[in-house]
Amino acid sequence: MYRVLLAMVAALAALCVAARVERIAVLGRPVPLESAAAATDVAFVALAWAVVVRAAAFRGAAGRLAAAVGFGALALSIASAVVAAHYALHTGSPLSFAVVAYAVPRLAEVADIVRTGVDPLLAVHLLLAAVAGFVVARRSPRPVAFASRRRTGLVATASLGFLGPLLLAGVRPLPLELLPSPAADRAPGPGTVPWRYAPAAVTRPAPEDAPDIVVYVLESTRADLVRPYGPPEAASVTPYLSSLADEAVVVDRAYAVVPHTSKALVALLCGVPPHPETAVVEAARLSVPCLPRLLASAGYRTAFFQSAHGAFEDRRSLVARMGFEHIVTQEDLDAERFSQVGYVAMDERALVDPVSEWIAGARADGAPVFAVVLSSVPHHPYEPPDPLPPGVALGSEVAYAAAVHHVDRAFAAVDRQVATGGARDTVRIFVADHGEAFGEHGLRQHDAVPYEEVLRVPLLFVGPPSRLGRPRRVAGLRSQLDLAPTILSLSGVETTGTWPGRDLLAEPPHARLVSWCWFADTCGAVVAGWHKWVLRGDAPDVRYDLGTDPLEGAGRPIPTTTSRRRWAEVRAWQAESRRIHEASPPLPATLPAPPPRRRRPPPQCMAACVADDDPDTPGLQPRCSAHLVTRHGERIEVPPCTRDGGPPPGADHCFAPRTDAALPPHCARRGYNMAVTFGSRVPAPPGATFDVSCRLASPEACRGAP
Repeated sequence: MYRVLLAMVAALAALCVAARVERIAVLGRPVPLESAAAATDVAFVALAWAVVVRAAAFRGAAGRLAAAVGFGALALSIASAVVAAHYALHTGSPLSFAVVAYAVPRLAEVADIVRTGVDPLLAVHLLLAAVAGFVVARRSPRPVAFASRRRTGLVATASLGFLGPLLLAGVRPLPLELLPSPAADRAPGPGTVPWRYAPAAVTRPAPEDAPDIVVYVLESTRADLVRPYGPPEAASVTPYLSSLADEAVVVDRAYAVVPHTSKALVALLCGVPPHPETAVVEAARLSVPCLPRLLASAGYRTAFFQSAHGAFEDRRSLVARMGFEHIVTQEDLDAERFSQVGYVAMDERALVDPVSEWIAGARADGAPVFAVVLSSVPHHPYEPPDPLPPGVALGSEVAYAAAVHHVDRAFAAVDRQVATGGARDTVRIFVADHGEAFGEHGLRQHDAVPYEEVLRVPLLFVGPPSRLGRPRRVAGLRSQLDLAPTILSLSGVETTGTWPGRDLLAEPPHARLVSWCWFADTCGAVVAGWHKWVLRGDAPDVRYDLGTDPLEGAGRPIPTTTSRRRWAEVRAWQAESRRIHEASPPLPATLPAPPPRRRRPPPQCMAACVADDDPDTPGLQPRCSAHLVTRHGERIEVPPCTRDGGPPPGADHCFAPRTDAALPPHCARRGYNMAVTFGSRVPAPPGATFDVSCRLASPEACRGAP
């Protein structure tokens, strides 16, 4: 048993060394920083050795018990070392107690994410550990080879007494980073914040000429991949978005509050910082009247579309509590035509028809439209449906750039239809939930990255100058919190209340902004002018001058007193956010039932001679009937679709005439004056067809029709 335990110590040592070497090679982590961390690994392995030797000093039942305890502890340490090493290699961040505490209750949701993180390095780690353990077991002496059991016990006891408190005090190597971090205790209590919040209520509904407003939320899209922010070659990755820059109001320095999609949606659409809890508690309890709820009460039609799973982080519940009346998630998209990619995303082209059709239908009702469209493909693990086309300039992250390019093409298809065909002005807004990191500062992905590559987001407003003014660049510090008050101002809806954000098209910039990581106690950032303080629990806190060092390459360590003051600012924002979310009872929310899965063909064009059944009413008013014809010739009447595009209660299928502004462009180009769309709750019977009959105009009117 002694040799087995000693072999396990050797395996643990090999894992720690391998993990440090790979972090230096893969993530580009500074060698001095990793060397210092490796010293704590040595201390931990020495502590494990002391446990083994101390166990070997006991005889009989006590010895067997000590050996069993030592075996279990070492097995747990080896397992945690493997998991922590691979988590660190994929994210650049240590696997903390907060991460584990969040993941354990959500194993089903996390399972797919874990599967994408299994790579060949895992086999290398395990093989290295096995070889090291075997060699040590073969070469190690028996415990009697030591001078005496008593002396061995004294040495081990001294090692435990010296190393144990040192490790528990916060010097934790890779395996022991699973202990709760003391970083949360390093700053004093919360102070004050430079803003106030009071819940809003609508006092004046949308005016008659209120514009349609469409917000495109770009998942994990760095600002430097869009031409106004990045180098000229960025335009090849995002050609459509970059082409809009010359006619857009471009916000130069917009920052995320929390770099995590669900939390960013709260900041963008509710106008308040998200709850500091890691869990998306807003999906179950939201007491803030968010932008969709306010606009809906002012007369807007509201809808939310995303290509990701609606069940992921309970997103469907979150946006329903925000007040969206129409919600479409991956479960509602056409899975037969479009493939799922990664563990959460779907081909973004699946959104084109649902978004375009809903907006066309809502516009036909005469109400102004507020829609939010969220992409998903650029999310880890970066599996785009299409490769990058030839000639696209990019860096080393080809798959990620291809994913961003895919979204640019899909959103271009949506936006070209959104921008035309409406009787109202249309304002389109492009904003990212956060960026993405690829080792620029030794970190990957976004949840625990307080640097510019993640916190700084693209933000562009595109629309008529009568609404936005002339195309220009908006300077100064701006926040995702500014979007809600800006949209309210654009809509003409008047409300009571006070917002943390500002109308960024009319008001001056912020003097200071605060951001924090998804695991709130792990890292944060404070920005004031061109100065930025980056606060990290696993590295020294530093200050950057973004005016001369925009890539944050040469930060200066800050004194402990300054660090405590900056952490106090972060804690103050978090405390105020918690107060806002918990001060009032949750608003009532009727979660809409999932809409029927879309199993519908493209809109079918009808002849150009469809008659207008009510000439006194503006627009074409057709008189049509539809039937489902089974393969046996049975004709089953099909009712018209409801306003949300689905079959009415008790029906499995429906049809919807589309005319005037709702007429699909390909039908209009061919000279038709009407199209028809079918919606189904269940698949049609095998061999069945749909038949539509409409009253036609006079033969003279039909002459020459296609």
